[in-house]
Amino acid sequence: MIRQRGFRHASGYLLVAVCLLPEVSACALLRIPKHEVSIVSEVVAPLSVKAREPFTITLYTEAGRPRIPDRVDVRVTGLSAEITPYDAIDQSGVMRAGVVTTVRRAVSLQFDAPGIGIIRIIGRGSQEQPTLHQETVNVLPP
Repeated sequence: MIRQRGFRHASGYLLVAVCLLPEVSACALLRIPKHEVSIVSEVVAPLSVKAREPFTITLYTEAGRPRIPDRVDVRVTGLSAEITPYDAIDQSGVMRAGVVTTVRRAVSLQFDAPGIGIIRIIGRGSQEQPTLHQETVNVLPP
């Protein structure tokens, strides 16, 4: 039987105790980094691209302690792409004064068929509200 015994925040990771048996001695401690969706301030995408050829869009996100730019999840289905940028969160408990900067993130995409491609960027605004940026590109025949 697998059970979760509890969790604690420590040094930028979420600590999760996973137990295979009811006894505490049979638990494994997993370190899972804490992530949040990035604050997206701007998106730059080309007006047209060729099918079956990779192209780049640029996301501009805000960063600064405790937010550290991390991964970007990309899902493409047909002529639709969904992009979600994430930041790792420093949970060391030591709040360091830092300057908020704009970080440029390049994301490579490819559509395999001609048509109108829709790119959705899921992020957060500066007031922490969810945001959805949507761009369209004309996907030309290869």
